Amino acid sequence: MSKFHTTVNRREFMKGLGLAGAGIGAAALVAPNFKDIDELAASHSGNFKHAWWVREREAYNPTVDVDWDQIKPWKRGPTNPKQTPKYLEQSAYNKATYTDVWTAEKLEGYDIKFSALKSAANYWKGTNPDDLGWTKVDSADRWTGTPEEGAGIIRAAMSYLGSPEVHFLKIDDKTRSLFTKDASTQDIEDGKCKNIILSLNRKDIALSRRGGNDPYSYSHTGVVARRMQTFLNGLGYNCLPVPNPSNVAFSVLAGGAELSRIDHGCSPRFGMGMKTWNIYATDMDLPAENPIDAGITKFCYTCKVCAEICEMQALGVNALSMETEPTWDLPNNLPAADGSTADYKRPGVKKWFADYAYCTCILRCWTQCTFNQLNHAFAHDLIRASIPYTTVMNGFYSQMDRLFDYGVKTYEEIPEGIETWWNRDLGTWIHDTQEAGDNVQ
Repeated sequence: MSKFHTTVNRREFMKGLGLAGAGIGAAALVAPNFKDIDELAASHSGNFKHAWWVREREAYNPTVDVDWDQIKPWKRGPTNPKQTPKYLEQSAYNKATYTDVWTAEKLEGYDIKFSALKSAANYWKGTNPDDLGWTKVDSADRWTGTPEEGAGIIRAAMSYLGSPEVHFLKIDDKTRSLFTKDASTQDIEDGKCKNIILSLNRKDIALSRRGGNDPYSYSHTGVVARRMQTFLNGLGYNCLPVPNPSNVAFSVLAGGAELSRIDHGCSPRFGMGMKTWNIYATDMDLPAENPIDAGITKFCYTCKVCAEICEMQALGVNALSMETEPTWDLPNNLPAADGSTADYKRPGVKKWFADYAYCTCILRCWTQCTFNQLNHAFAHDLIRASIPYTTVMNGFYSQMDRLFDYGVKTYEEIPEGIETWWNRDLGTWIHDTQEAGDNVQ
């Protein structure tokens, strides 16, 4: 059970929103940003429609400050955050204290059925499908249509083939500056590919909150990459994986997410339930999308729930910033086990930096994010619609997140949590099912 759990009844919650009695409170602050349905439909490229309360911003102008003069092709140092001294120390402690004991006792989550699940989920066939290479197709043999029509059929196909959301960008000086240094392919550099496709791979929050860490999503990334590339080639176009792309940066610029306090993208649809974005370059004509403002980054100024719940806070270490204001200053270089250090954060963005030199779980923060919860309880449509238009209620919303029990598990609670996962409701697809806050009486 979450340390924040308590009971709040429906009337108390509505009072907090300012909706009980005569006052209209937050409801007066929620208003669509369009005149009619035609204007709403025309405001979105390639038939992707965010909720009406999500506002579109100018191109390359996300809800965090970016100094584009500092953004250059960049390459992270060789050190893996999971090989830092503190991470290795904590991992050894967790293994000796929990996982070895639980495995020996064959507790839920460490028994034969979960071992089989992990093995199946980590089947990586189709990963890095570079062997398909550049395809030369006669223009008479390829599908033709407007960029918006092309976007629509890609979205329809990828929804079926395993990706619930797709976005698009142009390849230009700004997006090229986000490529990994010395990693892009010659076909991309030669200008044969002019557009970028981003397709989302979801996280399973229900499993992750129970300590399963969702092994399926990374292997799913490779399978979806193969399917996307095969589909585009079948239409008569090229689809090349962008090597080691700036995953979060591209998704923020394309309108799939906003940058959060956790230093990851946060979606108005899925919260932090996004594992990766597959990022491809293509010669197919496609529209370009813009950043969005759903109030998420601004909400992070007030909320801080993710930073509070980080297990490193108890040790006096800030893996996540507790500062109200974001900063241009980079965290310390990542220390390796051999004492060397490496750069691991790109400069040029004013944000909260997650310092993975001190992170030991890469799990508790994102599973607790308030925006994971905003899809289930009766008041959540109202809450999400008010957040982009005013910050006055953000403190109340984040406090309610602390008070409700959303099922974030400690190490001691994980075996019990995994047992409930095996008996979850299978009435919907697993990624559409998550424990969330419809516990308002």
